Amino acid sequence: MTALRRVLARPARLWVVPIVLLVWELATRAMQHPFFPPPSVIVVHMRDLWFTGSPPGSG
Repeated sequence: MTALRRVLARPARLWVVPIVLLVWELATRAMQHPFFPPPSVIVVHMRDLWFTGSPPGSG
């Protein structure tokens, strides 16, 4: 039974991540603070930088 508990314990702890992201999203959208963007804005900006940035060593 302890092996099953260990297997189930790891995914059971992952529920915290979406809850934290949701609270962060709602709080930062309510504050509208320029230095604390919501995670959705950060992810879009990160994606843009990742896929459109110049390759390392090219400039």
